[in-house]
Amino acid sequence: MTDDASHIAAEFPPVSADDWRALAEASLKGEPLESLTRKTADGIVRGPVFFRGDAPEDGAAGAPGEAPYTRGAAPVRDRFLPWDIRAPIPGGTPPEAAKTAIAALEGGASSLTLRLGNGGVSARNADELAAALEGVKLNLAGVWLFDGGLASAALLAAHWENSGAKPADIKGGFGLSPIALGALSGAIPEGWEAPLAEAVKWASEQQPDLKTIAVRADLACEAGGTSAQEIAWMAAEASEYFRALIGAGIASDTAAKTMEIRLAADSDVHENIAKLRAARRVFSQVASAFGADAAPHIHAITARRMMSAKDAWTNLLRTTAAAFAGDAGGADAITVRPLTEAAGDPTAFALRLARNIQIMLAEESHMGRVQDPAGGAFLHETLSDEIAKAAWSLFQQIEGEGGLSAALKSGFVQSKIGEARDARFKQYENGDILLGLNKYPSDFDEPATGDTAPPPEPTKGDPIPETGWKAALEAAKSGGVLPPAAPETGDFEPVKPIRWAEAFNG
Repeated sequence: MTDDASHIAAEFPPVSADDWRALAEASLKGEPLESLTRKTADGIVRGPVFFRGDAPEDGAAGAPGEAPYTRGAAPVRDRFLPWDIRAPIPGGTPPEAAKTAIAALEGGASSLTLRLGNGGVSARNADELAAALEGVKLNLAGVWLFDGGLASAALLAAHWENSGAKPADIKGGFGLSPIALGALSGAIPEGWEAPLAEAVKWASEQQPDLKTIAVRADLACEAGGTSAQEIAWMAAEASEYFRALIGAGIASDTAAKTMEIRLAADSDVHENIAKLRAARRVFSQVASAFGADAAPHIHAITARRMMSAKDAWTNLLRTTAAAFAGDAGGADAITVRPLTEAAGDPTAFALRLARNIQIMLAEESHMGRVQDPAGGAFLHETLSDEIAKAAWSLFQQIEGEGGLSAALKSGFVQSKIGEARDARFKQYENGDILLGLNKYPSDFDEPATGDTAPPPEPTKGDPIPETGWKAALEAAKSGGVLPPAAPETGDFEPVKPIRWAEAFNG
């Protein structure tokens, strides 16, 4: 018996796209096939069917591990850890954070992400951060700051130095993102370029794989934006960082390598797979324009905008679909939000479920065994190509405004995102389904959330300066504390994250 089954296909006559269309329209009883056409929020056609002639030309996506990296950043995925399972550590005291961190790592997470100070872990000096990470083996688990300024980054750097860990063993990132944090507050600080470049130089000398910068493209999605708008934000923010770092004498390849791209993944599986593939292609083109050959390091976070506080169990469906899309799209790291995040601090049970979603995808569904699951599918190849083109066109418009910072200050970016957000709300008002809210509302009891502890007394000490990396690092090592939150003094409309369910009291 031969293993070659190709002769079976040869026994059937070839079927053309026209043949398929005729059969489909016959089943529609006179309606044209176009009556089934669907479009993305960017106006990109996504069905009802794609044929070989619709897809980009063969070879346009490249091979896995080769530019433009549409099919993945590496030629082969790690068999045992195909992506970084990055667990969030919610707010709490340092001992509480340490307990949560150890439970996460023992439960299957491979790295940790935390926010320091306001709204996060109440660790405001190096000793308190060490207490929050007590028991965490830095050579095994990466530690990432979700957001924050130079002072937070300096505390983590001081902890790395004080721990005695070998620089080659350190894993993680600082999450520095001055433009994105400015977008949230409505005020981008002046002179952010020099301190950022100093931090990048220090990090690249310590460990070339450290990620100093977080490109916060997820903010566009969380504010209600489209896939193309999110990728255009990514390209524009990355471009500003490239210009600042190269202007400070940092090599373009080092500049590319120090960035981590954050993208949000929601429950639209196919569009999100295509979005991640398109993002790598666009970043590769941006990096090439600055003289670097680099694929982005992508951290996919399940989108908060799709989460519901009411009937929070339905969030498990959304986050599982989003995590699936993140992996199939080739994310390097994935964070799944706990199902109760929209209602308050998560319980240990909610955090465990968030981890287990990824473990089941990797270990039971064997998702990581395939390099590019979407590769060759006419839908995904076409959608990836069209999203990349739409994003590049919008990126060029943002550059025409003077770059992302200028486009935020003028309101151009907020206007574009606002149009998409309002259109999506209108769709929900007209019948699009929000499971458990405007469709199939549930009478089940809501899952409990964790208790929010009162903030501790302020830690005494001199504030760590935000104006220079060397001064910030020395202050952190000598007992400096995080500075108090700056007052809101926005000079333009901030980018505001939303949740779709809030319009329906969810």
